[in-house]
Amino acid sequence: MLTQSSTFVAASSNNGLRTGRNAVLDLYVTDDQWQKIEPVLVAATGQRRKAHRQFLNAALSVLNSGQSWRDLHPAFGAWNTNYVKFRRWAVSGIWDELLPILVSLEMTREWQISFEDSLGFPTTAKIIVDQARLLAFNRVPTSTIAVQVSQQ
Repeated sequence: MLTQSSTFVAASSNNGLRTGRNAVLDLYVTDDQWQKIEPVLVAATGQRRKAHRQFLNAALSVLNSGQSWRDLHPAFGAWNTNYVKFRRWAVSGIWDELLPILVSLEMTREWQISFEDSLGFPTTAKIIVDQARLLAFNRVPTSTIAVQVSQQ
């Protein structure tokens, strides 16, 4: 788990590695990966924003670690803001557009699958992780993330 006092090393195509407190913002998405992801997000959201990359790194931090949104590193911003955007992207179908690219870039292999709420129902994160697993094995999901999340 990332801690507020940690020193971070992040991927960057400029000099290989970047260090410092704000390097956590680029911890999961390299510049090369971002060049492939950004056009999908621009098409899905209609906006080109640096904040999309920061948010995607926050979401990948949660998906890779299995941590609670409340434990999200403060460098990513308020945990609740990130969670609301994560769920909004799920309901609007943005994750449905983004997931095939993340799978093709092999960015989903480390995702945790233990996301359930206190009653044992799958969370939005669990639904997204399950869809990524299906896509990774070239299986067609039976329904979209947006449909599954809106049925919760």
